[in-house]
Amino acid sequence: MRGIIISESKEVKRIMECECSIDWGIGVGKVVMLLGKYYYSLEQNREQVYKSINLFLKEKMDKYTPKKWSGLVNNVLDTIEKNGWYYLIDIDNISITKAEWDTIVNIGDVKLEKIAFVLLCYIKVYRARGSNKDKVEELTYILKEASITSNNENKLLFADLKDLGLIEIGNLKHMYVKPLYINEESEEYIKIDDFDKVISYYDEYKNGSKYEKCQVCGKRIKITNNRSKYCKVCGKDINRKKTIERKKR
Repeated sequence: MRGIIISESKEVKRIMECECSIDWGIGVGKVVMLLGKYYYSLEQNREQVYKSINLFLKEKMDKYTPKKWSGLVNNVLDTIEKNGWYYLIDIDNISITKAEWDTIVNIGDVKLEKIAFVLLCYIKVYRARGSNKDKVEELTYILKEASITSNNENKLLFADLKDLGLIEIGNLKHMYVKPLYINEESEEYIKIDDFDKVISYYDEYKNGSKYEKCQVCGKRIKITNNRSKYCKVCGKDINRKKTIERKKR
């Protein structure tokens, strides 16, 4: 899901394996936050954590100087200590309840239903991370995760959900959307454990589409025929290897 790190442990491992900072793909602040939580989880004290982060940044960043980045590192460590974030968070799954699902599918408009489903998934992930955040500021993320083109016309769909009494919307100075249909007292109906494309769960439960895991990478794929075993990336790689083997014969 865009804008969210589902497995901080895997993300730290990925960052540490990068040869240089250009390959991180996220800002230095987020990297320092992850590293700080990681080193604290190893029971290092603040001085040790600070030194560990600086050594890492010095190794990975071009022209790194502690003086330039010390303020950022210390501010991040202050935030970690203030909130007690001494461990990395890995989310295994989230659940959509029957009452929540019924509210979504009874909207009667596919685009609105997709947006409502994805918005709910974001809030569920926030809660799984131990956050009390109950709104999403990045409307573009929601549209893209719902497989809906992010343009001004489609952003008006949020107003339609508001008119239905399903969401709260912020103002121009602080734009956000907040779902009003959360009902965690109802029984679990959908268990989501693959966050690469959460909208596929909507497709599965709404349209009866069948999904399985790619036999190579484990990514969730839509089954369109009996030969569907791999995701597009792994399928291409397997075909490439088969082609090379045929040419060797």
